[in-house]
Amino acid sequence: DNARLFLNYHFGGYAKYDQTLIDLMNDFFKLTNIPTDFVYTGKLAYAVLDLIKKDHFPQASKILMIHSGGLQGNASLEKGSLIF
Repeated sequence: DNARLFLNYHFGGYAKYDQTLIDLMNDFFKLTNIPTDFVYTGKLAYAVLDLIKKDHFPQASKILMIHSGGLQGNASLEKGSLIF
């Protein structure tokens, strides 16, 4: 009863991204000093922050976001795309 699947944060599919996601990844890094990747954790961060903005979670909720790694994929991005 307490699990929900959100299908609208895939950015077009596996390993797909756009400038909005890249911008969020850079903003998230500035805020947290935690690097993300565009395949998994960048999309997760985008989804969680978007749901927070949309007041999806009750006040005083505790949110656990698990960073699953995968940073090596960022090497395929254009140099300078990410600030980390």
